[in-house]
Amino acid sequence: MKITEMIEGAGKLKDAMQAGKEVKNPASWKEAQVTGSRIFYILALVIFGLKMAGVELPLTDEQIVVISGAIATVLGVVNEVITTVSTKKIGVTK
Repeated sequence: MKITEMIEGAGKLKDAMQAGKEVKNPASWKEAQVTGSRIFYILALVIFGLKMAGVELPLTDEQIVVISGAIATVLGVVNEVITTVSTKKIGVTK
């Protein structure tokens, strides 16, 4: 999906959130959703692996927890929105 298509699609999210409606190209949105999740999982695995290998990161454990929690929260919201706008089966009813 081209970035311009994503930007245009993002402007229509409110309409797509309605039950019975969806974005123009739901498969591309789903692919972006899966890619974002995979990036998060890989990043978490790399950080965990570095910590287990004894590599000193320039962050405290508490900072890592807060940052990962914030990323997980944003990813969760984005996943919910993408799931809703990429199917006609669920959505907000009027």
